[in-house]
Amino acid sequence: MACFNGAKFIKRSFESILSQTWPNIELVFVDDGSTDDSYMVAESYRDAFHARKYDLQIIRQDNQGVCAAIVNAANAATGKYLQLLDVDDYIMPESCLLQAKYLENNPQCNVVRTNGYVVEENNLEDTSRLLVGANEPKEERDIFLDLITGHTNNWAGAYMVRAQMHHEFYSSHELPISRYGQNLQFLLPQTIDSVTGFIDKPLFKYIRYAGSHSYQISYEKQMENHKGYWDIRRKMLRLLDVDDKNILTQCEIAFYRRALNIASDFKRIDEYNYFYCKLKELGGLTLDQKIQKSVLNKSYSQYFYRACLLALSLIRK
Repeated sequence: MACFNGAKFIKRSFESILSQTWPNIELVFVDDGSTDDSYMVAESYRDAFHARKYDLQIIRQDNQGVCAAIVNAANAATGKYLQLLDVDDYIMPESCLLQAKYLENNPQCNVVRTNGYVVEENNLEDTSRLLVGANEPKEERDIFLDLITGHTNNWAGAYMVRAQMHHEFYSSHELPISRYGQNLQFLLPQTIDSVTGFIDKPLFKYIRYAGSHSYQISYEKQMENHKGYWDIRRKMLRLLDVDDKNILTQCEIAFYRRALNIASDFKRIDEYNYFYCKLKELGGLTLDQKIQKSVLNKSYSQYFYRACLLALSLIRK
């Protein structure tokens, strides 16, 4: 767990760890140069962890960013499995138990993922929104390409990985540090040649806060965020020596499709047309996007023509 000025969240996240039903837990907490009393709040839990017979490591460092803090935490961890948890999130009591048992019983898997709830900060008890609702993501076992193309989630708290595999890979590779996250750096090396398990039970809460990455409201902020996350993917593909043209192309198509949607949401016509042309070059345009382009550019004759084509395609089906 990495923390920067998260003192107000520590009680909730620490209590969720102390409520775990798995008997062997080590929490490595990295205070990443906080200017609030995060360090002292974490220190106040030593007796509680000792009483629970859990280990608590607390590391203080100058501010380096969440990814660097997580790297340092993972390097200090001594356990058989690794699980990342954001300081402001919450895991259910059976989270560690069910994931550790799954990996124990399924040696062919390096990673196990779980379902979870997506909740708002002002409604933490909401259970109406599952992280994974459709059946297809639950049944998918080869998730490397889905992670690369952004078609499946990679949130902290929703997965557990084998520590040995992580340490072995990064003993000869430098983990890319990014302020846009660290989950893909943990997941991709473990899923490229291995199947992944899934526990269809909500075992954590992903809490959304106004002002967080999930709530970036300006076009510039959303695009900056989007480019940052995809920069991680490109760096990881290079680190993993992936040169499969199909994978690289699908990654670029996914990047430009999301960029296209952001530009569309903000009615940024010039940017939209640029991303549209890039998608066209890559052969990644859909019929819906072709129709959407006509609407945004107010080319109504083309819009009518393409709408007719869409109607015909539906009739043929």
